[in-house]
Amino acid sequence: MRGVLRSPRFLPTALALIALFVALGGPAAAAKLIGGKQIKRNAISSKHVRDGSLSEADLDPAAASSFREVAAGSVNGASVADGSLSAGDLGRFAGSVNFNFGSISGGGCVSAYSTSLTPVVADQDLRDDVIVLTPPASFIANVSFWANASAANQIGVKMCNQTGGILAINSVTFRYVTIDAG
Repeated sequence: MRGVLRSPRFLPTALALIALFVALGGPAAAAKLIGGKQIKRNAISSKHVRDGSLSEADLDPAAASSFREVAAGSVNGASVADGSLSAGDLGRFAGSVNFNFGSISGGGCVSAYSTSLTPVVADQDLRDDVIVLTPPASFIANVSFWANASAANQIGVKMCNQTGGILAINSVTFRYVTIDAG
């Protein structure tokens, strides 16, 4: 027997037989022989299961449904990674919008209105939202502005010139996010 194990032809033959066993479904055949009834309760734990190898169909229906719902109050600031949220995650409307105020006389104010805005989630109304509106970093000084909802999906901005001269404030793009306050 020892002579057979040391034979130069034994190793390639053994490897070929192992490859044949695997190719013909040896592990799959073995899996068919062992079922849930042969495994003792609590004998398999999470350390025995490869990450990502289970799907919802592999779980008890009650357990699977518990993963679909987030319990009220279970997510807080400590649960959210810094920098992982964007304006679209927080607000009902978010993006950039362009306004054209034209000429504003010294001490005067002018209103401008956005085009219809698309909500982050369909059928939202921004009339009871808090509106945060930010001009570009290069925006001129000596003006004040405030925003309000002029319609269910439209922002109105009033821009006031605090200088004594005329200001021409043509096309300017603001970033905005609206947060439900209702």
